[in-house]
Amino acid sequence: MSKHGILGLTKALALQWAQKGITANAIGPAYFDTELLKNNINVFNMLAKCTPMGRMGRPEELKTAILFLAAESSSYVTGQMVLVDGGWTVW
Repeated sequence: MSKHGILGLTKALALQWAQKGITANAIGPAYFDTELLKNNINVFNMLAKCTPMGRMGRPEELKTAILFLAAESSSYVTGQMVLVDGGWTVW
């Protein structure tokens, strides 16, 4: 499913469940430093070079977005996609 499809689904679910006090959000990661990508060093280097931050994401950088969305202090956040992409989507 595309980024726009996930965002549309997230917004539809947020709208449907908001009155019940249920939030619906999504995390939009770009490319992360994984064993799968490391197995193809050419692809790994090309993706890192094409990312505005010049590197791949680290797993702990996803964890902070998850913790934010799971926190009680973000209970007013719904229907959003948190992009954790090193600037990939600014192109």
